[in-house]
Amino acid sequence: MLDIDRLQIELRATAAPVRAADLKQRLAAAVPAGIARALAPVDHGRDNSLCFIDTLAVECALACPARAIDDDLLAAEVARAFVGAYGRALATGRVRRFDDRADYLAQFWIALAEGSAARQWWFDEFDGLRPLPVSAALRTSFVEAGALAPQALARLTATTVAQVLAILGPADARRVHEAWALCEAGAAPTLALLWEQVQGLADDPVAELLAVVAVERGDRGVAPAQALRAFAALRRLLAAARALRLPPSPLEPTDWADWWQQACAVAQVGPCWQASDDAQRTVAQALVRLQSAAAAAAGAPAAGPDTDAVALSCVTPHGGLLLLLRVAAWLAWPRRWQAVLGAQAGAEEAAHDARLLAFLVAARALRPAGTALLDDPLLLRLLALDPARRRQLRTDRAGRRALRRALQATGQRSLRAAAGMLLTALADRLPGLAGSSAGYLRAQALSMRAVVVLGSLDAPATFATTTATVRLRPAPLDALLRLAGITRGTLDLPGCRIVLGDEA
Repeated sequence: MLDIDRLQIELRATAAPVRAADLKQRLAAAVPAGIARALAPVDHGRDNSLCFIDTLAVECALACPARAIDDDLLAAEVARAFVGAYGRALATGRVRRFDDRADYLAQFWIALAEGSAARQWWFDEFDGLRPLPVSAALRTSFVEAGALAPQALARLTATTVAQVLAILGPADARRVHEAWALCEAGAAPTLALLWEQVQGLADDPVAELLAVVAVERGDRGVAPAQALRAFAALRRLLAAARALRLPPSPLEPTDWADWWQQACAVAQVGPCWQASDDAQRTVAQALVRLQSAAAAAAGAPAAGPDTDAVALSCVTPHGGLLLLLRVAAWLAWPRRWQAVLGAQAGAEEAAHDARLLAFLVAARALRPAGTALLDDPLLLRLLALDPARRRQLRTDRAGRRALRRALQATGQRSLRAAAGMLLTALADRLPGLAGSSAGYLRAQALSMRAVVVLGSLDAPATFATTTATVRLRPAPLDALLRLAGITRGTLDLPGCRIVLGDEA
């Protein structure tokens, strides 16, 4: 599409003196107002490029009888000549062109680092940054760009990115790091790329920003916040290996999946990446080798922790989902859904599908976009949800119709509607927050991690009735949540009981 940001028109026309004033007035009214209408139907393709042209000379001739100027004809003629001149400028290279907004930002940051941005008029959008020091100007621009910042930097070579980010002072680097940690839009990074970057990664904001850009270069569209969380999680696994706290190497090649789950439990690591079985096994084997080397250096045997009475304690970043489930339980939705589903299924299956429906509604309320939450293995095990049954319902029309009938029994027509009602019910229970927006509730009341204790490490994962204990870590509005009594007590779902507590 052709989107004209700024267009200053200088008109020069020939007319008899008696008509000059009238012609000037008609031109001033017709051309700016009519040129957009004339350009609207023109197909300019799907090019997202940004083009900057200093001066574009447009000449057109239009004969008009006295006092009979056709405004639409005049505007259309000027627009036709404008498009022709614009096309010729592109063809002859008399234009400063950027592939898209990300390319434009990347080139601006290079110019800013080189000290030439103020001399390049096509960057006048950033004139407000001129009084600032270069580090502060970069920080402000990075923060305003949000998740687009690492995508733009990924267009540059690794050397250039390092040179640009090296200009950031320590305080500005921390500010950018904090801003990127809030950018949740995007996909989860892959474990293989994360592992390449985290080995030897310095505990420094600039180093982590560089690593995020490197991951973005390999995986387009990665959420910066998820990449930073993943780096922190892998660091905890590395620290646990160096401290000889991870389990010993498994005896059978097929046991690496169980070893990985136990290692994540010991390091209190929740799922924050996408990983194939091969990538997970590669990282697990590298951690075992690291632990063996650390044990040899310390003169100690490379053994894991005593697992005789160790609880399976894991961390999930989606603790707010449990609060939403508790509100749903207070509203008695899961029990009513179980009653509807039980009319056509057995008791155990009806209880499972009622829990699944509650999970889907709460997940939609907590994360309306994104699938990482739906694939959180810790939550699936905590709620005793069978992945095979969930996959079956995706393709089973009769099963989906049964879930819709269950929703209708509690007055909702869709998951989206039920999620909205659930957030409203939560706001009504929090003192002074009735009528709060969904975004505010997610950021201030539901943004929390949860430590989940499921039982012995040796206990196999089951999808039957379960009892578990969860410790919720404070959210920004933790005082209001405690006052409302939401963070402590028992969450009872069909076939599932979860004891909630909070941490100071």
